[in-house]
Amino acid sequence: MRIWRVIESILLWPGRKVVERFPGLGAEERRLLYHMVNYIVWLSLFVAFVIWLVITYPPV
Repeated sequence: MRIWRVIESILLWPGRKVVERFPGLGAEERRLLYHMVNYIVWLSLFVAFVIWLVITYPPV
């Protein structure tokens, strides 16, 4: 069970770091910012990886 906690903390790290910089936000704003940052960071990394794959190994 411990390994899943480590994976979860790695995946949710970007959102936590950004939310720490805005201490004056309310609970809803913090939660929204937290989820938006995690979504944008991991989606952009995934898209960059897919683009890299298409460039490196072009479809036939």
